[in-house]
This record gives sequence, C-alpha cells and structure tokens, in this order.
Amino acid sequence: MCFDLELQNPPGGIVGMRISDDVAAAARREMAKLGMLTPDVPPDEPAPEDYGTTSVRIDSYLDSGGTEVPPDLEPFVDALHDLFDSQGENPTGIPCYKLITRDGWLVTPDEITAALGCWTAASQEHRDGVRSSLTWWSEWISFLQRASEHGGFRVW
Repeated sequence: MCFDLELQNPPGGIVGMRISDDVAAAARREMAKLGMLTPDVPPDEPAPEDYGTTSVRIDSYLDSGGTEVPPDLEPFVDALHDLFDSQGENPTGIPCYKLITRDGWLVTPDEITAALGCWTAASQEHRDGVRSSLTWWSEWISFLQRASEHGGFRVW
C-alpha cells in the first residue's frame, strides 16, 4: 500500500507525493529522532447523535458509495471535516497520528514549519547522515517545504 500526500492548494505542476508504507515508516522514525513529530493524540471524533443522526445512518450512507452528502448528514460531515483540518495551539511539529492513517488529515503549514525548524536545527553532520542513508530524504524535505507554502497537505 501507499500513502498519497496531496498539497492542499497546489501550484501548477506537482500536486502531491506518493510514498510506500516502508518509506512512510522510515520517514516517521527519522522525523521522531529529529523532534519533527509530536506525540499528540487525535482529537475525539464528533458523536453522530450531537448532529441529529446515528452511526447506523452514517454507515448506511458510506456503504451506499454515494458521492453527495445527504442534507441530514451535512452537519456531522462538516464537523468531521473540521476535525480533520484542525491543528493544536502553537504546534511544535507534525502530530504523528496524522502520518499513520489514510483518513485525510490535513498537515497544516504551521505544523510543517515547526517540523522543518527541527530539521534545520539538527547538526549538519546529522543531516548529511540522513541524506546519505535515506536517498529519498531530500525529496521529502522539498515536498514539506512546498507544502508549507501551499496550505499544507492531506494524507490519504
């Protein structure tokens, strides 16, 4: 399987990046060593009942394969989108959970900028070592830099 990383507001040309599960795991390991990831836990998902619906109704809609959200589910879907677009206050890196699942989490520009600050703060020797052991790392850092300037990226 692969992770599809889509720029939120892509400029012309490259709109994202596809990485294998193995590359994603290696990136998370190295990013954790560098302090680029945070151990934050995902926020609680909204309760369907708080939005006038039920999990049975939501499951029925999802199972139908429908592309248009029925009006009765719009408030719940909007709350879910808000959750997946959220970031913590004063991010110090990218929450690890956003890079583990393919749920459409938005990795925000502030989270990316904080993570890139950790990369920049690492010693030149450490950065050179990472680049030589992970041949794709420079492309990853370039993608993060681009994403920080274009609204972040979604993880699918």
